[in-house]
Amino acid sequence: FKLELFGSVDILVDVEGYIAPAGSTVSGLYNPISPFRLVDTRKNATDPSTYANQTFSANQTQSFKVTGVSSVPSTNISAVAINITATDSSSYGFISVAQSNFSSTPSFSDLNFSPGSTNANTIVVPVSSTGMIYVYSSAPIDVVIDISGFYSSNGTDSTGFYYYPINPTRIVDSRPNSGFQYQNQPLTGGANLTLGTPKTVNPINAYNDQIPNGALAVSLNITATNNPDLGFLSIYPTGNTAPDSSNLNWTNNETVANLAIATLSQAGTFNIAANVTTDFIVDVNGYYGL
Repeated sequence: FKLELFGSVDILVDVEGYIAPAGSTVSGLYNPISPFRLVDTRKNATDPSTYANQTFSANQTQSFKVTGVSSVPSTNISAVAINITATDSSSYGFISVAQSNFSSTPSFSDLNFSPGSTNANTIVVPVSSTGMIYVYSSAPIDVVIDISGFYSSNGTDSTGFYYYPINPTRIVDSRPNSGFQYQNQPLTGGANLTLGTPKTVNPINAYNDQIPNGALAVSLNITATNNPDLGFLSIYPTGNTAPDSSNLNWTNNETVANLAIATLSQAGTFNIAANVTTDFIVDVNGYYGL
C-alpha cells in the first residue's frame, strides 16, 4: 500500500492481521451487529455499570469478557470489531489491545492520547480461547469499548460475510458546496447534548463506489470538522434506536477521523447522528457481503 501525506510527520505502522480473499477456508467471516457498549470504566458509569470506577492506572492491564455478551455468541468467535475510546487523561500515553495478557510493555499501540484529550480508534481484536480481550494502558486513563461486529472461527463452515475492498470513494461531505450527499447540511445535536436528528446515508452505488445491492456492512472513514463544541457522533443501522455507543469524539474546533464498520439496514442504509453541530465526511473503502 502507499501513504500520501501533506506536511511533515513521522509515521509508525503496526500490523495486526490480514483479510483473506473471498472463498478462502481461513477463519474469519464477519458478522455485523447493532453497536453496543461493552465497557465504560468512568466513575459511576451506568451503561453498562459492569466496569464502572475501574480507571486504569499506569502500566496496568485489564481483561474484559466479550463472548456471550449482548448479540456476540458464546462460541466460535475468532475476533471482534471494537471502537475503543480513551478519555479523562491527565498525561501522555498509549493503549494496546490483544487476546492474551501482556508480560511486558507492549511494542505496539492501538490508541494514543494526550492530557485532556478524548480519542477513539476502531480495531479488530483476536479473542482468547476463554472469550477475553486484554487492554493495557501506559498511563492513567478511562476506557470505553463499543462492539460493532464479530468474526467467526470456522472459516467457510460458519455464518458470516466476506470482505470486498474497493477504491476509496467519498460519498458524503456536509461542507458548503462540496458536491456530495448532505452538502451544506451539517449534523446538529439534540437537547441537553443528546444525539440530534440523524442523517441517513445510502452507500449503494453512490458516486460509482462499487458497493452493490445486498451489501450487509460497509467499511468507511468518518471525519468530523468545523465543530465549535466538543462532542461525539454515532453510526448505526437505519431503523434502529440510536445506541449508547460512539464512533468518533472531538474537542472544539478539531478535525478528527476514524475507521468505522457500519452495519446496514435491510434497505442498505445507515444513520449518523451527533450530539453537537459538526460537519461530517464519509469515505467508503470496502463492504461485507456473500
